[in-house]
Amino acid sequence: MRAHNTKRWTIQVSSDFVVVGYNPEGADMDNPRGEIVRERFHLEATNDYGDRRVWGFFVTPAEAEAAIELAAPVETWAESYPVYGSQAFIAYGEEELEAWEARHEEWDAWFPGDSFARF
Repeated sequence: MRAHNTKRWTIQVSSDFVVVGYNPEGADMDNPRGEIVRERFHLEATNDYGDRRVWGFFVTPAEAEAAIELAAPVETWAESYPVYGSQAFIAYGEEELEAWEARHEEWDAWFPGDSFARF
């Protein structure tokens, strides 16, 4: 069995869709506050064990990639959810996922649909 390495990190550019502003004129029943959602990029580091850390907030993937050389040490980055199926996920991520699923099921029982859900 191979020992995992928690000191070596692999860095890549990833993205999420986030609220970058508000426009009340664009509000409707599915978006009552008029949020403006756009794709934003960040650096994501993973290790052999499956731990994941994230850093930064960039408008383009090229901007994120250029920031790799200037980034703070990975150990100071924000912790994120472990890689699905990894040893880290088995050790502690699975419980977190099950708790999230339970909250989701409870919310859906009270309010069918995800339009206004917060988990």
